[in-house]
This record gives sequence, C-alpha cells and structure tokens, in this order.
Amino acid sequence: PGSRADPPEEAERIVIGSWNLEWFFDANQADNQSPLAKQQSAPSQQDWTWKRDAVADVIGTIAPTIMALQEVENREVLVELTRQIKQKYGLSYRYAFINGYDSYTEQDVGYIFRADLVRFSRQEQTREMYNSKTYFNLSKHLFARFQWGKGENTESLTLVNVHLRAGEKAQPLRERQCRLIRHWVDPLLARGENVVVLGDLNASHDCEQTQVDGDIGILCQDKLAGTGKVLLDLHMRLDPDQRATHLIGRQFDRILVSQS
Repeated sequence: PGSRADPPEEAERIVIGSWNLEWFFDANQADNQSPLAKQQSAPSQQDWTWKRDAVADVIGTIAPTIMALQEVENREVLVELTRQIKQKYGLSYRYAFINGYDSYTEQDVGYIFRADLVRFSRQEQTREMYNSKTYFNLSKHLFARFQWGKGENTESLTLVNVHLRAGEKAQPLRERQCRLIRHWVDPLLARGENVVVLGDLNASHDCEQTQVDGDIGILCQDKLAGTGKVLLDLHMRLDPDQRATHLIGRQFDRILVSQS
C-alpha cells in the first residue's frame, strides 16, 4: 500500500478562442493619429458602449480560458472589455498587450486570459534576416506562453497571435511574413512543444484549396521533409457551411495547431 501514486485529478478544461473584432475602437479620437483610425472609431460613446458590451456578452457566455483578439485599438479597450465581463458575468480576466507598428490603421492584437500566463513578447528580425529579403516584419503580433502543472507534470503552450498583410497585391509580403513566423516557431516545434498560430491570417485560399507555396501552406508544411504538415489547420474540422470568417464568405481567419 502506498507504493503507487494516487491518480492525478482531471485537468481543468482549457478553452482557447480567436476573434477578429473588426475595428474594436472606442469613440475617443484624441489618441488616434491616422485619418483611417479616426474614421473607423466608434461614432459616439453610445455606439462604443453597445459594441463593447455585445463582445463582453459573447465572451462572458463562452467563458474561454484564453481569447486572442485582433483589430483592437489599444490597451484601454481591453481594460474596458475585461471590466464589463467582470461586472456582468463575475469572470476575472487579465490582458496582455504590446503596441505594434501599424501606423496606417492603428489596429493591434492582444489577449485576455483567466490565469497561467508566464511570458508575452514581440519579436523582430536580425539585420541579416532583413537584408536577405526572405522575411517581412509583422507589425501586429504577440507571443504568449502559458504553463500549467509543476515538475514532471508541467505542460506549456505558446500562442502566436497575428494579423498579416491583407489583399491580393500583398500576397508576396504575406508569404514572407509566414516564413518569419515559421523561423520563430520551428525551434519550438522541433522540441515537440505545443504551439498555436492564430488570428487574422488574411488567408489567400480557402482551407480545402490551400497551396503548399501559399501563405497558409508555408505555415503548415514540413519544410525539411517536403511532405506532411507540422501545423494543422483546424478549419478542416469545421463543416463547410461554417468556415466563412468574414461577411463576404472568405476564410481569412484561422487557427493552426502543432501535432502535439
């Protein structure tokens, strides 16, 4: 008796979401510089309050462990969002946000989460990488590492929340952005770690038409073996009539997960 360890308690279910909020900008234009950001700001405080509370209702109902958000204006809108969720649903969320460099739209990405974040950061190219023209900077991205358990039972997860360049003309730049993401996550994948790349990838093709040399193909394919995938597109698990992520019917937003 006592020679065998008691079975571990069932792990808490972890729910991860990704949501492109499409111009989640408040009504205050004093902190906006670009004409586009001013134009896309909420027309009035009443309009902003309505949108903020509607988003809070969805998140409060789902109660995710982690929610990656795109097209947010700044840290303040995340503060207001988490405050509203707490007030109405009694759920405590923290937020992770670092200013990006998109001065044209002033859009950014961020996270809200319940607990267990151990690190978050932005990453940049070296000068040699930049001069090679192989990669292209991500003006809007945020790494977040979460960790659960302790000792030999420790499990970690790295999320990469991105908003890539949009449009057909930006396809070559978007592919270079995807090469940069793979450069960053390949060491993690090689160690068998849990990795999720998610957000507004502005994918050029629908999931069933993804090309090996296209943006999503570059993110998913095994570069060394030339076959197979190191990241799996969860869109393929959705029913075809549930795959559109934009009102025009396109599948711009994706969640890609490592084999583990």
